Amino acid sequence: MRLRALLVSVKSVPVRVFMLVLILMLSACSSVSYYSHLVSGQVSLLWNRQAVEDLLSDTKTPESLRERLELSQDIRAFASEVLKLPVGDVYTAYTDLERPYAVWNVYAAPELSLQSHTWCYPILGCLAYRGFYDEGRAQVEANKLEKQGLETRVGGVRAYSTLGVFDDPLLNTFVFTDEAYFIELLIHEISHRKLYIKDDTKFNENFATAVGTLGAELWYRRQGLEERYSMYQKAKNERQILVNFVLRYKDKLDALYQDKRLSDQQKRTRKLEVLAELKRAYQTLKNDNHWDDRYDNWIGKLNNASFSTLSNYQDLVPGFIALFKQSHNWEHYYQQVEALSEKDKLARHAHLKSLEVSMKEE
Repeated sequence: MRLRALLVSVKSVPVRVFMLVLILMLSACSSVSYYSHLVSGQVSLLWNRQAVEDLLSDTKTPESLRERLELSQDIRAFASEVLKLPVGDVYTAYTDLERPYAVWNVYAAPELSLQSHTWCYPILGCLAYRGFYDEGRAQVEANKLEKQGLETRVGGVRAYSTLGVFDDPLLNTFVFTDEAYFIELLIHEISHRKLYIKDDTKFNENFATAVGTLGAELWYRRQGLEERYSMYQKAKNERQILVNFVLRYKDKLDALYQDKRLSDQQKRTRKLEVLAELKRAYQTLKNDNHWDDRYDNWIGKLNNASFSTLSNYQDLVPGFIALFKQSHNWEHYYQQVEALSEKDKLARHAHLKSLEVSMKEE
């Protein structure tokens, strides 16, 4: 079920915001403060936007911003015409939030489980994160969950999608990032306008990640930018090596937590052993690949919330890519994904994992 389906017909932003406030507050009176915070943040983001067209015609626009704005419009056209995504008027405006992240998300998981803690919202269903426009509020939420025995992670998020309810603007939080990341991110977020399945963060995010990856690869090929494409592939391969490495340890922990022969105390002891082994193995991996220290802090702070979050964004990506390779074109691919989304949640996840296995065996 999509939030977009209920509000997309409302063209006026103030009216849309009023409707959203009304729906949220009537549905969750105990959470008025949180939802008021969300609405305030979204209104501020939209209120301060500037049309890309105006910025491109303004001689005072910095050249670095101009180049990215022009690239964003090329990516919009590419996403619509080639990737067959519902672009609409997304990314036709720009907002400088004067902060490094659009929102800060809180992720959580139990001490002896990789089952993501979820927060349930009216209309949207349950999500494996809770977002805040203020880092302090996010940390307060994390502290509260830690007191309940959960492991948490607070992470800055550069962009998010309103699923077509609003025309999301470009933000300073991601416009000046690495070019390949910028292109992937735009396509990823636009992909959310194509598909949103209620109560399945993992399916939604892995689908968008796969489309972002496939789309960025195709963009570079079509542009004939062989050197840039080669650099992109090298960076992507490095990142994938690390992701696969961490996911292997995620699987080890998952098997440990589900072992009914062990007591909770035995699981805690072995958990520490697995995490220590991971850190030792990472040092070897880092040396073998001649990496700098960019991943050290993340690896050092890995916990169940980190593992479950990585799984929610990466675990099913190979399956989605395998499904794409079986498809005749982009439109057929989306039809396949839509059909898969009709299955039971566990069944669609299992199907994607089976596609990954089949692809590796070929």
